[in-house]
Amino acid sequence: VIEDCMITGNETGDGDGGGILLSDNLDAVINRTFVVNNQASGYIGGIDVMGTSATISNVTVSGNTSGGGGGIGISDNANVDITNSIVWDNTNTEIMYMSGSIDVTYSDIQGGYVGVGNINADPLFIDTDAGDYGLQIGSPCIDAGTADINQDGVADITEYEGIAPDMGAHEMAIAVNPPDNISYVPQTSSVMLMWNDIGEFYSYMVEKSLVEDFSGAVEQFVVEENSFTDSDIQIGVEYFYRITSIYADVYSDPSEVISLMIVPAPTGLAVTVQEDESVYLTWDNDDNATSYQIQRSRDPMFFGPSDLFYSSENNFTDTDLPPGIMHHYRVRSYYGDYLSNASQNVSALVVPAPVGVMVTVDESSVSLSWDAVDIAEVSYVIERATDSLFTSAVEEFTSTENSFVDNSVEVDIEYFYRVSTVCCGGNSISFFSDVVSVMLTVMDVANAANIPDAYSLQQNYPNPFNPTTQIRYGLKENAYVSINIYDLMGKHIKSFINMSQDAGYQTIRWNATDA
Repeated sequence: VIEDCMITGNETGDGDGGGILLSDNLDAVINRTFVVNNQASGYIGGIDVMGTSATISNVTVSGNTSGGGGGIGISDNANVDITNSIVWDNTNTEIMYMSGSIDVTYSDIQGGYVGVGNINADPLFIDTDAGDYGLQIGSPCIDAGTADINQDGVADITEYEGIAPDMGAHEMAIAVNPPDNISYVPQTSSVMLMWNDIGEFYSYMVEKSLVEDFSGAVEQFVVEENSFTDSDIQIGVEYFYRITSIYADVYSDPSEVISLMIVPAPTGLAVTVQEDESVYLTWDNDDNATSYQIQRSRDPMFFGPSDLFYSSENNFTDTDLPPGIMHHYRVRSYYGDYLSNASQNVSALVVPAPVGVMVTVDESSVSLSWDAVDIAEVSYVIERATDSLFTSAVEEFTSTENSFVDNSVEVDIEYFYRVSTVCCGGNSISFFSDVVSVMLTVMDVANAANIPDAYSLQQNYPNPFNPTTQIRYGLKENAYVSINIYDLMGKHIKSFINMSQDAGYQTIRWNATDA
């Protein structure tokens, strides 16, 4: 009796039967044994049975070589029964029958062999190069044997996995593992679960519950693929899922539990660029949201780096947006730890308003200048009106430089000016600059007798005033004059004259509504 053995690496000199030689009425039994990679210089590299009976069951005979016949040989009127065995990849004839009797059933014989339950299919050994002749999952030999070896109607094998014993030396112990890397993709009103596929012959049972330990009501779904879409789901409700792998009638332990909730994405997202060059976002309020995530990116598809901000209200002010660069925003809602999909995108570009607007006057024109806005491909719009609210006689001029000369002014009319920046082919315009005003009327006292002996600046009149006042000053000689107005805190309010004037007394009028 040979049981639970590995017969391998044997060689004969001039003899037969490289692995096992049976003769002389042994009435042998070989069970649950590997006979692999043996060599005979004579006949039969695996098992040579001569002049005796032998019962061979659940034996794997493979990789054996010889001068004649490779797997199993029967001669000298031997009587051999072969059941639940694999005879594969031996040299020459897998089973060499010369005399006696042979009965082969429920076995995998390369090239095929007549008998009940026999197959001719690659057994799918795990790794023959490493000497591992176990069966891969998916082997045709799994569950292909018989428990009734002698075919008397009574099971001789009572312990096996699956629906029937396997062919080959060892019953494959199927260890079915649960799926891992479970993830989900929320949709508008459904959710798709995904996990790593265990193998070709597996199916899966998905369990769903409202209770984390699955002690309440549990729904079960069996699927053939490594994904499952649940369309019977309510928005804002927390669900728990776990997944079991199934191979034949063997079930794995459940996987880790994954929890999920479909959170509605924010709606009504709107954006406004404010006068202080901040960006104000607002969206529809969700009473169930615990907070919101705001994402900002320079890419409209939000590829690459992005900035994240958080708000507990349904609005957000971004005070840190670089000017002149288009940015894109989208918002997600939090319900506790659960995050929604993103809202639709909105875009914003901050174009700075011009600053440092200065005005100078000569006899027939007004010159404006301001600090250049440091953005590529900008131009400027200059508005002129005869009132500080820009409701009367409003005219518009353009300039590609940070300066402008107005040659269309008239004497004794006070003009008001403001400037805005235009960017991106006219698609983005800034707010207006501070308003400046000027009047060509300058009342000079030309009589030499009225030329003052010293420079002087008189008290403005009237004071207090609303909204206009006059400022009078004296020049003892021709001089360059610049008049600037500041408030009590030292903040610059207005620039007036910035020009050369003749000696004498001069008066200007200031309308303070543009201060």
